[in-house]
Amino acid sequence: MIVVAVMVILMGSVFVLNFRASSAWDSERQRANRLQNFRFAAEKLTVELRAASKSTAGGWADEAVVVVPTQNEMSDRLSFRYYDEVHSTSYRYEYYLKGDTTSGYQVMRKVYTEALSAGGVPEQVTDTPPVIEPVTEQLTTLAAMYFVRDGNRIVMVMVARYNYGGTQQTVSYTRQVFLRGATTRP
Repeated sequence: MIVVAVMVILMGSVFVLNFRASSAWDSERQRANRLQNFRFAAEKLTVELRAASKSTAGGWADEAVVVVPTQNEMSDRLSFRYYDEVHSTSYRYEYYLKGDTTSGYQVMRKVYTEALSAGGVPEQVTDTPPVIEPVTEQLTTLAAMYFVRDGNRIVMVMVARYNYGGTQQTVSYTRQVFLRGATTRP
């Protein structure tokens, strides 16, 4: 009887330790997956943002490379231009979140061609439909994405919320990008 009681206590202890180790392993795997998705999205944005440029010829000379956010502002959208010198075409890239709090968000990218209107204002070319594509999969833990602009520097912040051990956790992934094709810091 004593041996059975000791065995039950030992087996219960082993079971509890195994459950805790399994739970920790699972949460660490989820954290690594979340971080990998954030890194992927940030890297894609970084590569395209570093290529942001504009033409110095014609009416484009007065247009900003980074459209949103404006100087010393924070926004949940990022919009910038890339001017293709070979084809004399300006493209506008927009990054934003799509989804809701229950099913999660995904980072989306919209690319459309811009032309100068008769008044010299850039506007979307309507005969070329915009390309809208997801950058990441639907992420249930992604809660928000922010962009802050300071001169030729953009700071990207991705915020995640998840439950761990019954408590709500909030973490962020931040990346700073210096623009190469933009004007220098004022």
